[in-house]
Amino acid sequence: MNLFTVKLHNEPGTLAKVAEAIASRGVDIRAVGGGGIGDSGVAAFLTDNDGATREALAGANCEFSEAEAVLADVEDKPGTLAKLTRAMADAGVNLQGVLVLQSMGDRARLAFAVDDAMKAREALRSAGAMGM
Repeated sequence: MNLFTVKLHNEPGTLAKVAEAIASRGVDIRAVGGGGIGDSGVAAFLTDNDGATREALAGANCEFSEAEAVLADVEDKPGTLAKLTRAMADAGVNLQGVLVLQSMGDRARLAFAVDDAMKAREALRSAGAMGM
């Protein structure tokens, strides 16, 4: 499973066009996040079909990147994200995106888009994450 990060113009309808392009291929968006600063924005997606998502984004002339998503079940408490991202940084893993997939009381499931999934999994395990 890959996480797709799409560059957007921060204006009305831009996210709708991307979502429509993905939907037109029959793809289910499983998780989404994003934000904007000034004239620029990004959206991050996990879907049920990487190939069709890639084709939809390319067909809509979107500027995007994709990276393997590593899933991790973690404690949902202050400092957890700092601990996990520090462990990956110290292992030389470049983090390209993160999405919260689920919050379950004192636990959370995160998806990290990374440049080296094997190193990321090792770093996350060493930092106490489970379920990878």
